[in-house]
Amino acid sequence: MKKFLKIAIASISVLCLFVASIGFFGFRSLKAEAKIDVKALPQNGPATVVTDSFGDEIFKFESYVTLAEMPSDLINAFVAVEDKRFYSHGGVDYKRVVGAIIKNLKAKKMAEGASTITQQLVKNTQLTSEKTFERKINEMAIAQKMETVYDKNQILEMYLNVIYLGGGNYGVQSAAKYYFGKKVSDLSLSECATIAGITKNPSKFNPKNNPKSAKNRRNLILDLMKAQGYISETELENAKHKPLKTVTEVKNNFAPYVREASYEAAKILGITEKQLASGGYVVKTYFDPLLQKAADDGLKNSPGAESVVMVLSNETSGIIALASTSKTEVRKLRRQIASTAKPILVYGPAMEQGFISLATPIKDEPTSFSGYSPRNFNDRYYGTVS
Repeated sequence: MKKFLKIAIASISVLCLFVASIGFFGFRSLKAEAKIDVKALPQNGPATVVTDSFGDEIFKFESYVTLAEMPSDLINAFVAVEDKRFYSHGGVDYKRVVGAIIKNLKAKKMAEGASTITQQLVKNTQLTSEKTFERKINEMAIAQKMETVYDKNQILEMYLNVIYLGGGNYGVQSAAKYYFGKKVSDLSLSECATIAGITKNPSKFNPKNNPKSAKNRRNLILDLMKAQGYISETELENAKHKPLKTVTEVKNNFAPYVREASYEAAKILGITEKQLASGGYVVKTYFDPLLQKAADDGLKNSPGAESVVMVLSNETSGIIALASTSKTEVRKLRRQIASTAKPILVYGPAMEQGFISLATPIKDEPTSFSGYSPRNFNDRYYGTVS
């Protein structure tokens, strides 16, 4: 029995070595053929602006920021938590991959990932978000290819301008303004560590929505920075004792409109919203500030209710105002329009064609339509009405 087990183990080992060899040479071939879509990478270009129906600017995306403009604490915080061997690997950290596999097997779940900063840049700009083995292999191949085309600083700069940091913010410049109301160059050590901590889970570690979780994550990153020699013990303690203060978002009356307009513009151009932001475009809209204010004022009078107001122009068919109390993007909302369809699809056309007028009496009573019997709210009926 022992002899059989030895033979079995030896056979499996040889088979694994054979499969690994095939995989290695296959991966080398895949790496050689890997292509980089340069247009999909973040560009150091002028920021895109959105204008209203009068040609006035109503929004300007945060511009691309160079590595030289970023504080070293921010760069070091990201490297410390996301990819501590960033400056020594060639796009894929094989030591970390093996370590992650062992940890995940012991935990019997995906407890740890092994993507490098280069791989994350590839994931965010070159590939789809599908989670398949084939996509992961392509990600690794393109990451190694990218390391032969761009130097470490270029890769890090592009990564920090494209990474998602919660609250609809892509890139550290946008995040700095959103969370702390300042330019990225003015961030403190504590704030740098806080922003770096968001990437793992942008919802859970959002300092505005979950300050306690964000603070714990910040302190963990500060510990990593100290352990890796980026900061001193004094800097560590001072940063840990800093209160986590974020700025209150300045609510404007066009944020939902800009979000939807940007989405549509990117869709029309066949690019991503991240590409749109730094592409130097001028997105011209039908937005009317006065009607927008009226829509916003209307929603203020219905506290507690999740509401959406959309106003269209009869002349252009363009959307001229859009207000929403929902945290979900309007395009993702799926709601029946219910009785609001009656004046639009029934009474309006009937009056236009002369079938009824404002004085036409209508019986409000239980009615059956080929077996379908709609009911009034609370089953109350009012007889003849006009």
